[in-house]
Amino acid sequence: MAEWKFTKAPIAVPFAAEETEPYIFTSYAHGDTDRVFPLIKGLYEKGWHVWYDQGIEINTNYHEVIANHIKGCEIVVMFVTHTSVAREYVIDVEIAYALELGKKIVFCALDSD
Repeated sequence: MAEWKFTKAPIAVPFAAEETEPYIFTSYAHGDTDRVFPLIKGLYEKGWHVWYDQGIEINTNYHEVIANHIKGCEIVVMFVTHTSVAREYVIDVEIAYALELGKKIVFCALDSD
């Protein structure tokens, strides 16, 4: 039987996701965590309440958790990269739902081209 070996993630989660209202919902591609997490941490260190989708329990309905946090947020910050715009979930689910709810969205472009 093969032995499982767990390795540490390449970047540490910046802090426990906030659910204290009002909070910022962050939308990003997980492939961009090395660039996005320092920005999320910066928002947090400036005193903003920030929610991001790290630490969602395995047994929970991921889509429901995301939808509820979009509903409860004050504003959405989307970190726009080539990776995030290529991910259907980011655009077609998170951003589309935020627009449907009339949420304010700030687009933060991280790629220069």
